[in-house]
Amino acid sequence: MFAKQSLIKNWSSAITTIATENKKVEEFLSTARDLNALFLKDHEIIDFFSNRSIDLQDRIKMLDKAFASKIDVNLLNTLKLLICRNLFQATIDIFRQVITDLLKVSDSLYGTVYSISPLDSATIKKIESKLSNKTNKKVILENVIREELIAGILVEIDGKRFDSSVQGKMLDMRRKVIINRK
Repeated sequence: MFAKQSLIKNWSSAITTIATENKKVEEFLSTARDLNALFLKDHEIIDFFSNRSIDLQDRIKMLDKAFASKIDVNLLNTLKLLICRNLFQATIDIFRQVITDLLKVSDSLYGTVYSISPLDSATIKKIESKLSNKTNKKVILENVIREELIAGILVEIDGKRFDSSVQGKMLDMRRKVIINRK
């Protein structure tokens, strides 16, 4: 099922408004990221909650059982509404838009730090702090493992790359050699 962009934006706008009014933007942002990652990782969850062959009340009970004590009641009710309106297939798209909208509201940037091995949270916090000072916005980073980097890290935020990997330095040297050859 392909959801219309207007439908996705309307649901996202409603969730963002609730988060802003309840002063829970950071909590909703974190939960939206977690839910999106969960649904992307295990598409069977979406298939289950979208399955109309399973009784509506059973799907809602299962949702309560899985998320009741873990997420905000407003987000839980949103998920229930998506089930009731047969729109659960659009949750990934909706929560992707929610993340984008909440980042705008909180004046934050979301990015990825690529490394050859997992970085500890203290290191990620240091990188976030340095990039926050550089961009004048709060930076939230997710660590992704990329073994082809050789060494160092690569950070991507808002379409910009900050590359301090050996691979990146080698590519820079290659570009300089090619430019100087001409």
